[in-house]
Amino acid sequence: MTHQNPLQQGIQQSVKSTWQAILALGVLSIVLGVIIAVWPGPTTLVVGILFGVFLLLTGAFQVIAGLLGETQHRVLTVISGALALVLGVSCFRDNVVNSVAILGIWIGVSWIFSGVTSIVIGISDKQLPNRVWVVILGIISLAGGAVLIAYPFSVEVLVLVAGIWAVAIGIVQVISAFQLRSTAKQVQQRVSDLVG
Repeated sequence: MTHQNPLQQGIQQSVKSTWQAILALGVLSIVLGVIIAVWPGPTTLVVGILFGVFLLLTGAFQVIAGLLGETQHRVLTVISGALALVLGVSCFRDNVVNSVAILGIWIGVSWIFSGVTSIVIGISDKQLPNRVWVVILGIISLAGGAVLIAYPFSVEVLVLVAGIWAVAIGIVQVISAFQLRSTAKQVQQRVSDLVG
């Protein structure tokens, strides 16, 4: 029977919670994207509400990660999360149809900012595990944001890009979660080997 010291247990629990949270966000993104793709016609209101919830969750996660995290890009992460929170709240406005253009532009700007943040973090943080996925996530966000800014008044483009983006981001998040889990197991094994 292997006994872990309290520090090992704390680290193991933190890593487990982190990869599970990333996995949950990835699955939520995929489900959201599929719902949008399967039910495109009457989804303007539904998309607004679902994206509001999604943006609130991801924004809160980014703000918390930026405030509590150990990364060197905490300010960018907090700003990106704050933008997502503002967008999430704007999705719950009464007049969704009139706010589609504003929502499209704001989502586009948020995705571009989030994409640039992810790309900068992925390229500059040499110790980040699986950082290629962070860069890929950034490129997907950047491209989706550019499309939304180019066509902000089109509900169809907003719904289509939102669905595709949500599925793509979800897939990358699910892959990242399992890679984090695998890396954590390898680190735990190395620590156990060193400790005894």
